[in-house]
Amino acid sequence: MAIQSGAFDKPEIRLSFMGYDLTTTTKVPFTWCLVHPGSAGEKAIYPFSFYISNFGTASCENAVLVIQASRFVIPEEKDLPSKQIIVPGVYKDSTKKSIVNLDGFNQASYLLPPIHPKTSFMLSDNFIFEPSRVIMPINAETIDRAKVSMKSTVHWSYPFTITVLLKNQSAIVASFRIECISAKTLEEGISQYLVSFQKLVTNYLSSLKLWIRLN
Repeated sequence: MAIQSGAFDKPEIRLSFMGYDLTTTTKVPFTWCLVHPGSAGEKAIYPFSFYISNFGTASCENAVLVIQASRFVIPEEKDLPSKQIIVPGVYKDSTKKSIVNLDGFNQASYLLPPIHPKTSFMLSDNFIFEPSRVIMPINAETIDRAKVSMKSTVHWSYPFTITVLLKNQSAIVASFRIECISAKTLEEGISQYLVSFQKLVTNYLSSLKLWIRLN
């Protein structure tokens, strides 16, 4: 009788981003890389899509999708008007968005409509990134006044956290980092990343060998 009445029915929510299931992954073990069409200091808009699916036997009510990143990545609405894409489109007017600031980070929260059993919901919105690898010229002078010129590469990554707050299920939380490489094509971006990674490994091994010799 309890089974027939649905007393044991419950939602089972799963979250995916860029085709990767984040439901059971608190900290993603890799960095996502974006290809940027411009150069250092130039901004580019990227539409990110978030998929929330209900594999359970009951509807999921009042779920909240929360995206946290730097204020540069998630600017205020006046600086980057939201361009949400909702699938199914019938839920477009049922989704509410708000942005709050938390110590240098912005949180974009989306109150989602009910997600019924065996159905999926997709939300897409815009985010801003600049190239996270910058080549900086360095000009110096030696003790004997000889001029030296060289180049140094500075790179960083953007922290990004996705959270789904649920009423009858533990929250889904996934954190990772995003790099943005300036390149004209995807192939060029991949090549740059592999070269940079190889240099990083080479420098690490050189430092390790030096440490072993000194110790």
